[in-house]
Amino acid sequence: MNGETTKRYTIAELRARRDREGSRSDWNRVDAQSDADIAAAIQQDPDAEGPTGGIEDAVLVTQDRKVAISIRLDREVLDWYRAGGPGYQTRINDVLRQAMKPNRRRSG
Repeated sequence: MNGETTKRYTIAELRARRDREGSRSDWNRVDAQSDADIAAAIQQDPDAEGPTGGIEDAVLVTQDRKVAISIRLDREVLDWYRAGGPGYQTRINDVLRQAMKPNRRRSG
């Protein structure tokens, strides 16, 4: 994944953001479009064609496998990550990966 991380939001966070910042969508323009307008826009969109190759052109992308370990964390730290809901181990991994980045240049 080229060192990129995925930011995850709960539905409550997304709603709060929308309420705070407003929507950037022009819903009046969307509502004013006819079915013919939408069909014409789809015809002009090069991404609407979908994949052009067949299954033989597919590339299998795999991520590095995670390794199960035993780690001792402060109860407060673990509770805080778990309170964020499912995916807490992935979030801990992301924090550790970010901490590695400055050191990669030195040791790499």
